[in-house]
Amino acid sequence: MHKIIIILISLVLILCSCQPEPITIDIPQAPPKMVISSQLVPNENTLLVAVSKNFSALKKGAPTYDSNGVNFDTTLLLTNSVVILQSNNTIDTLREFSPGLYISKPLDEFTLQNYTLFASNQPTGLTAWSSTSHMADIVFDTIYPIISSYDDKGNINVHYQFTDIPNQENWYLINYITGNKKDTTKNKIDVDYIASRMLNQSNNFDLLTEKDFVAGKYITDKRLSRVKLGDTIGVAISNISKGYYDFLTVQKKASQLVNQIRAEVINFPTNVQGGYGFFTIHRPDIHLMELKN
Repeated sequence: MHKIIIILISLVLILCSCQPEPITIDIPQAPPKMVISSQLVPNENTLLVAVSKNFSALKKGAPTYDSNGVNFDTTLLLTNSVVILQSNNTIDTLREFSPGLYISKPLDEFTLQNYTLFASNQPTGLTAWSSTSHMADIVFDTIYPIISSYDDKGNINVHYQFTDIPNQENWYLINYITGNKKDTTKNKIDVDYIASRMLNQSNNFDLLTEKDFVAGKYITDKRLSRVKLGDTIGVAISNISKGYYDFLTVQKKASQLVNQIRAEVINFPTNVQGGYGFFTIHRPDIHLMELKN
């Protein structure tokens, strides 16, 4: 018995002594590129554009995902950039109202009009451009919170329905704002509020296609969590492009815990030439609702 133990110990020592030294692997990093994101401010009809740069997944400061969404490092924002928005009728140089955030003059009311965005940042030498169309508007037919569904765990149902835009294939985005991260929903949607939401993007959203409709209608009672009576919650609907739908589908997948455990490589689609992100112009129909008894 003692001989067997001695033999086992000897084998372990031999195996350990044969273990090679750790090899340092030099993983080449992608070159720096500009990242573009955009959001139309509904009540002002101005376009808000965030200009930032990409990041290394091996370095500190990379955006992280949690139950609240994307936690963005504002040091990645590119200040003192030149951002130009060109349409069929106008050329507008956007004003930087906050570091890395640029705002346009009011856009034309014409939907389906084409827009091209040019961005350059002299300190970094980064440039990018993209084109998109102003998507047709979509609005809720009906929306209201079902107060009787509120429970002691902070859950409530919100009933809403809307009608599919006829005679074309459509993709829809529904955002839910429930005041996570000690955030409060404002009584109006202004530029500062949209900007804060862009930089702290929530993954609490649904994506719909025409397969989700019955007789041209989408009707649901959406369960929202972590709310309390007296809160103001927001629900917004947007008609979006197929490309942006695909982008958001991948974003939602990237935030799922199972993909973080697997360390799965996620490749985001983009319509930005020379960079990353997604340039889109769609007007959300936003409803703010106070949860009263």
